[in-house]
Amino acid sequence: MAEPQNPGLEPALSAILWTPDRYETIRKTIASLRAQTVCEQIELVLLGPTEASLEGPSADLEGFAACRKVVLGSLEKSSVIRAEGARAASAAIVAFRQDHAVPVRGWAEALLKTYEGPWSGVSFAIANDNPDTATSWANFLLQYGAWADPPPPGPPTHIGGHMASYRRDVLMAYGDALPRKLETSVAMHWELIRQGHRFAISPEAVVYHQNHSRFWPSLELRFQTGRLFAANRTRSWPALKRVAYAAAAPLIPPLRLYRLMRDAVRVGLAKRSLTLAPVSAVLLIWDGVGQAVGALAGHGGAMEWITGIEYHRNRFMVECEVSEFSRQFGPAHGAAE
Repeated sequence: MAEPQNPGLEPALSAILWTPDRYETIRKTIASLRAQTVCEQIELVLLGPTEASLEGPSADLEGFAACRKVVLGSLEKSSVIRAEGARAASAAIVAFRQDHAVPVRGWAEALLKTYEGPWSGVSFAIANDNPDTATSWANFLLQYGAWADPPPPGPPTHIGGHMASYRRDVLMAYGDALPRKLETSVAMHWELIRQGHRFAISPEAVVYHQNHSRFWPSLELRFQTGRLFAANRTRSWPALKRVAYAAAAPLIPPLRLYRLMRDAVRVGLAKRSLTLAPVSAVLLIWDGVGQAVGALAGHGGAMEWITGIEYHRNRFMVECEVSEFSRQFGPAHGAAE
């Protein structure tokens, strides 16, 4: 682990970011964090398989409160990576970042302001960075519809998985179980709510997220995410209850399609419903199949597969969308474009 970049500064927020191969993969996201209005309050926690994978220009790290580098060797499970990043962090608030998601300039400041409330975790407001195809919108709403910009009012029942932040002590309370809990974060959130924790969405902490827009890879994505969710949700259930869950899996797609289209209307996509609804329905059917398999046979290699597609998102985007982030990270949320 590297020493703090600016030892005299006390970080308020640790931004956790990992690369599977080289520094260039995460350089754009680091630049977006350096452009934050409260950069001097941010600690970077960078994780990678080797020391060389984390070596970049020293100028990229100027202005941050600290930069800690953690060499993990194996990066097979993103849940393990995130847990190790949280353990290495020193700030009271930790936020998970990705190479295919870029925050607007006021993201960190808005996030820290939201934490002035009684929240154990705060989700970002998430915007679709490649909004040209129905497949992109379907994947975006399936994964992040509950927090899509503009987010709905009121506290959420769970927050955005990889696109969320937490009070560090809440995560550390899980000890050695944290990697397993982070495999299916929604189940962890439900558990925390039962314990009395509360969550919020920060509407001004906007992040632009790139989504799968190729249809056939999206089918595999939905199957594997459904399988992982159900496997972890039913892990401790008796066999008969898991069989009943699998038998009821065909009921899941219609319910989730209703919720998805409700979110679509909220974010202004009512006119695209004729193309969005059938694409979403097919993807949801595969999610339901994955959930049935997960309940009966466990997650298999779903976690490893999902980790493998978390990088270099342009592999899963149609060619016309493979470009720089449409908003980059200069304007603050609400500024003229």
